[in-house]
Amino acid sequence: MKLPIEEIRAQNFETSGRFMLQQSMPDEKCLLQGTLTLTSEGLLLEYSLEQNLDFRRAMMEAYTACGFSAVLILRRYVDPASLDDIYSLLERYRNAIIEFATYAVNVGMFPHRNTVIFEVRAY
Repeated sequence: MKLPIEEIRAQNFETSGRFMLQQSMPDEKCLLQGTLTLTSEGLLLEYSLEQNLDFRRAMMEAYTACGFSAVLILRRYVDPASLDDIYSLLERYRNAIIEFATYAVNVGMFPHRNTVIFEVRAY
């Protein structure tokens, strides 16, 4: 479902006093999902290319890529604006793990982004 931003604001903010939108992701268009972290050896990417799998199941069967291999996989699937966002998060939160999903279409509220970052966590 595609709604103009003005209609979303009117439907949500004016009735509840807060803005919240929940819409299912286009899982049939998922290209890549996984976790990414920056280690002393470089990028560590645990990922799945399977479509229509929830994140937990996809990570049970995940592949691993390190260093330049991880960069090449990210460049193949993640658009430049989303990749800039990911690199900014890795720089700001150096020991964090980023959970993300990348789609064949733009997703989210920011233009020209095909990746949703679900969580940035550090233990």
